[in-house]
Amino acid sequence: MGGSSKGSSYERDLARRFSLHFSGGEADDWFWRTSGSGSRATNLAAAGKNLTHLQNGDMAPIRPEGVPLCEIFSFEFKSYSGIDMHGVFHTVSPERSLISFWAKCVRDAEASGRVPAMVTKVNRGVSILWVPVRLLSLLSQYGWHISCDRALQFWFPAIEVVTKRTDPRRRKVKGKKVAKAKKGKGTPRLEKYTFPEPQHVVGIALETVLAQLTKPDKVVEALTANFSSLPVPQRGTVA
Repeated sequence: MGGSSKGSSYERDLARRFSLHFSGGEADDWFWRTSGSGSRATNLAAAGKNLTHLQNGDMAPIRPEGVPLCEIFSFEFKSYSGIDMHGVFHTVSPERSLISFWAKCVRDAEASGRVPAMVTKVNRGVSILWVPVRLLSLLSQYGWHISCDRALQFWFPAIEVVTKRTDPRRRKVKGKKVAKAKKGKGTPRLEKYTFPEPQHVVGIALETVLAQLTKPDKVVEALTANFSSLPVPQRGTVA
């Protein structure tokens, strides 16, 4: 299965998983993957046009019951054979880099005024949910204490990160498909994003988190009622 097909399949699987959890096991169609995994919203925004903010990110509601959760979170889903955790220290190459993935998530969350939430998975691994550390602190204030046997946190300042690298194409040869030049050959096009504020992020197994959100409807109600205190990316603030 190709990378694109694999990613699309993972997005569909997660949409069903979130649907089942937040519907109490009654429905698997509250959510679905967004058009082009959110790229349509990004391209239209670049052209000065806007879709609903719920079309940013990788998952959107397709039933009214799913709207409240997606009003809170902008989701990014990434499934690869391997993810470069050392990418937190690299800001140039975005291929499978954790920091580049998180930058895309924060970018969409900032554009849509929501909380960034990212889920990653590697081959034969479990799905990991990444959210701002402040979100877990707020959840504990509302009565939900997420405990786990292992977690991973990372922090970095408000820096510029490369989110996409497009290498130049080789000269066209008649009768042959134009191929991308090898890295180091020509100047690549770099898509960049500057974080609006320092990032302090925690990753916990997705199933561990969902298992402890035993009343998901009440969780969504609490977060909605306290939305102004949630860690929505904002420029000029300090995390």
